[in-house]
Amino acid sequence: EEDQITCPPNIDQEWQLEWPEVLAGEVAHLRCPQREGRTVTGLAERRCNSDGTWGEVDVTACTSQEFNDIIIQAESLANTLNVSDATNEPLTETAKEVVNDITAQLSNVTEPVEDETILPNELRTTTFVLQQIERLGDSNNLFDPDSNTTNETIENIADIVSNILDENNKAAFTATNEAPVANQTTESAAILRTTEGIANGVGRALTPSKPTITLTRPNFGFQGSRVNLRRPGGILFPGSLLRSNFNNQKFIPKLNIPSSFIKMAVKQDSLPMDQPTTTSPTDGSTVAPTTETPSVSSEDEDTTTVVNFVMNNMEEYLPIKFEDGEEEIEGDNIVPGTPVVSSQIGDIKVPSVPENFTDKVIIEFNVKDEVLNGPVPSGKRREYTCVFWNPDANKGTGGWSRSGVARLNFTETENGTQVTCETVHLTSFVVLVSLVDTTLGEPLAFDVLTYIGCGISIFFLIISIIFFLCLKKELITKVHNYVHLNLCIALTLGLVVFLAGVDTATSVPTACKAVTTLMHYFFLSVFTWSLCEGVLIYNLLVKVFG
Repeated sequence: EEDQITCPPNIDQEWQLEWPEVLAGEVAHLRCPQREGRTVTGLAERRCNSDGTWGEVDVTACTSQEFNDIIIQAESLANTLNVSDATNEPLTETAKEVVNDITAQLSNVTEPVEDETILPNELRTTTFVLQQIERLGDSNNLFDPDSNTTNETIENIADIVSNILDENNKAAFTATNEAPVANQTTESAAILRTTEGIANGVGRALTPSKPTITLTRPNFGFQGSRVNLRRPGGILFPGSLLRSNFNNQKFIPKLNIPSSFIKMAVKQDSLPMDQPTTTSPTDGSTVAPTTETPSVSSEDEDTTTVVNFVMNNMEEYLPIKFEDGEEEIEGDNIVPGTPVVSSQIGDIKVPSVPENFTDKVIIEFNVKDEVLNGPVPSGKRREYTCVFWNPDANKGTGGWSRSGVARLNFTETENGTQVTCETVHLTSFVVLVSLVDTTLGEPLAFDVLTYIGCGISIFFLIISIIFFLCLKKELITKVHNYVHLNLCIALTLGLVVFLAGVDTATSVPTACKAVTTLMHYFFLSVFTWSLCEGVLIYNLLVKVFG
């Protein structure tokens, strides 16, 4: 009995349950963690491993009466939807009030409580309800602006999305990510996709009398706009109203969607089947290889809708996995560094333009401080990669992809790091931060030899310059001395620019252009003065002995 292995008493970090001492191999059961304002039922369990260490806490059997009531109402609503879809009838005002009541209840029970997280089953219930609302927005008139309950329902949905994105709910997202249903998306990916669908539904319901909408919550910001395709002017996101109430205002990504991009995306979506095409970079769809701005001829084609939203913390809840067949990004310790920002145009599944289109969408990200504050090991540096979430990747379970997205530059300062990306399509974007070798995969010896060799050359070139300057009169009277001096000066300046700027200027386009221009100039000067040296040698030797 003295040799029996046991797991010691322990309080887990995620759910704060006090686990008693149990024998190795046994499973301990405790009452589910209680939540303020909710009646939680069921048992949590935790296995004691054979080596005397505790396993993960399993709370999948835990649920609350309040969420059970909501799921019953949501399932009843789903049945109503099936009947409504079959008869193609719009929702009645009474049905809209039922939806509004369900969203109000869900908004209330998901409201964040300090140091408490919602349960995995409650997160799944929330996802199910949002999916039913998305269906309503797709096939019925749920977001009809003439309805009295529409505004309340939309406000409730914004509350729900913001509530579940609260940083306290990370344990619930982690639990559902680690045990997803086979061949199905994780809850985080399902919520992102559902939010995109709801946002599109709200955008499509905008009218000339109500052409814009802005919703701001601590973890969710949304803007929708009707865009007149005949008028110039693109979309800038976010606006000042959204920024005023959002958590982490400093880190809200900025989108610049040119009007020509919007027009071209609309044109690509309406191309006839026999139009010459190329392959889209996102999902294999086809687009026309042209950069012409489409014309708009009919009144129905005058407007479209553009919806944008930002989700704080969602980047931490989405799994770090990449699209099948795509090479993983360089480096290790890959972490998301910015909130997720999403954009859509009208009913287009993946709005896109040809890769050679000049007016691409520009996105400016500010990397979160908590990512930058982490230690950087010696011999490593941070690498920033622009990616988007492709929900169709990995057999429909989703994954990060770089197709059609590119990083233009990044700027690291004492106040943070700004990363600028460009894209030829619209979906949900984020910047991933990783640690890579400072040598960029090249042997360190090559770098050392380069700096030593160039340094020695610069040293003796400077001595040569000083020597020629000491000649004074002879420098002017003897042309070969003058040529030698200018050759040394040009070569010295070219090497100095190379050593000082070839590494540091790669991340800043303006500096990169300046370094490239100077290096071309100085080394062209070297070749020119070398030509002069050759002419002098020809005159001194060939002509004399010829």
